[in-house]
Amino acid sequence: MQKGSNWIAFLIFWCALFFAVPALAQSEPTPASSDQNSFQALQEAEAVVDAKGDFIQARKRAVSIALNKAMEQAIRSLLGDKEYDANRDELNRFSRQSSKYVKYYRFLHAEDNLAMQQSEVRLEVAFFSNDIIKSLGQRGLFLSNTKARSILILIQESSFTTNMARPFWQMVPISETALSQKLIESGANIISREPVRDLIPEDTILKAINGDLKASAFIGLKAGAEVIILGKAASTRLTTSPAQEDKTIRSNISVKIVSALQSSLITAHSEFAIANNPDELVGEIEAFDASASKMAQSIWPAITRFWEEGLKGSASAQSQAAPAKPNNQAPLDLGEL
Repeated sequence: MQKGSNWIAFLIFWCALFFAVPALAQSEPTPASSDQNSFQALQEAEAVVDAKGDFIQARKRAVSIALNKAMEQAIRSLLGDKEYDANRDELNRFSRQSSKYVKYYRFLHAEDNLAMQQSEVRLEVAFFSNDIIKSLGQRGLFLSNTKARSILILIQESSFTTNMARPFWQMVPISETALSQKLIESGANIISREPVRDLIPEDTILKAINGDLKASAFIGLKAGAEVIILGKAASTRLTTSPAQEDKTIRSNISVKIVSALQSSLITAHSEFAIANNPDELVGEIEAFDASASKMAQSIWPAITRFWEEGLKGSASAQSQAAPAKPNNQAPLDLGEL
């Protein structure tokens, strides 16, 4: 009996929000610049160095220069060219410390030109984005409001019980509310959509939901979320006999989990559930609740594992240095510079 009372209370609360939010949202959010910045932790860079007869030292210098170039490109991806150029001297000095922040690099091309007496390399470089952002913040060069281990959930929902088409920010998705609650129960720090609804335009949200990692990272940084969960959800009424009292409702939720700081996909997952109830709306809520419960059980371990591996990798990176290897090898740890 207690469970039924809880559902009725939740139903009343959700309906109140559903009809109240449109009245509060009388204006569209201010459009953001189309040139959105998001940290790109994976970069490519090349360098050519005069050998002067010593190709071993030339190769080392070329690798060092390429790493520094990649570091500059990564910082520019976060701050933008205008902000970088305004602090060029200090940021150039910071970029020359690239070896402290390299997660791994690998050679895409390496050539010693005997005729020209030059050593040329092209590298793919991955950085520890959290460490770079933290160091920039300590120098007063980047103000990040990202909260450690925080999550923002944004779901575009299609409901068979609601025929009205409304803008994204004027909806209060049942699936999003249910998934937020399930993750909170697991120990997650969830950022509410309300504080960020005026910061991010709808077209950016839709790009992110449709798989744009750059838009996803931009949303996370703007909202102060370290991880953002984006996806779609839908409910449908399955065919039932007219004599059947209970209505059968199916719900589907599909999400992508993205690291805002690394602009990378952590994982993706889909779930569905079926509920039966004489009241279609209550049945829909129950179906979404069941899908959200299964979703949380699947994605929460992946998110916590991502955080734990990030901490371990950052702490041990500098103690795992290995010498540079020839071209076309598997990704390396930080090479000898």
